[in-house]
Amino acid sequence: MNLIVEYIHEVGQRANNEDYLLINSEKNFYFVCDGVGGSNKGEEASQLAANSFNNFLNTLDSISNEELKKALKYTEQAFDKFVEDNPESYGMATTLTFLFFDDDNNAMAAHCGDSRIYQIRDGEIIFKTKDHSFIQELVDGGYITAELAKVHPKRNQITRAIKGSNAPTQLAIAIIDNIQENDFFLLCSDGILESIDDEYITQNFKKNRAIKSIKDNILELCNEHSKDNFTAILLQYKKENLIQKSAIG
Repeated sequence: MNLIVEYIHEVGQRANNEDYLLINSEKNFYFVCDGVGGSNKGEEASQLAANSFNNFLNTLDSISNEELKKALKYTEQAFDKFVEDNPESYGMATTLTFLFFDDDNNAMAAHCGDSRIYQIRDGEIIFKTKDHSFIQELVDGGYITAELAKVHPKRNQITRAIKGSNAPTQLAIAIIDNIQENDFFLLCSDGILESIDDEYITQNFKKNRAIKSIKDNILELCNEHSKDNFTAILLQYKKENLIQKSAIG
């Protein structure tokens, strides 16, 4: 699948960067993780999750829901081993977003936590993951509005995260099979969402706008407004052959 790829990975106003991104251009795997735990625990957790998932999936000829569940279990076991060897990392956790494109121009999306995946077509949000968070549960239950959720003091409290086998979690998995030329995809940590929202996405992710221009504008806004680390992978599907960027970190 031919994709233009841009990415952002910045510390923001934090002391260290607990976000992590991984791009495996050979397999068309894309990961964004946001670590939890303070100090360097979150940094260790996000890196370990992305690399463990990538290592497990990289050996497979095809990816299914069951294989993603096995990859999660493999990753949770890797957390167990890391914490056993590094007891000071006890309590570390991370969100995870994963996007994979196959040879038939379909995509598989998986996520855990409040990092998000979007599919946007000329300003219209076609697909969007739903946060695993306390605030999202309040919105779904009709207790607060989406507008109030943006400023709620518990807006960063997540209800799912990768922690290890002692606290197993689940991935939300979706198949995206309606991809068209010029569709954009965005994977991002919540630090990005401190500075842009769905309204921004609908106004700026237009098919006639260069993806680098969109990336540069998001970077400028996040440098000004985001207090948290902020990380994103931006992709745009093109039918012609393209050279992809590759990055880890």
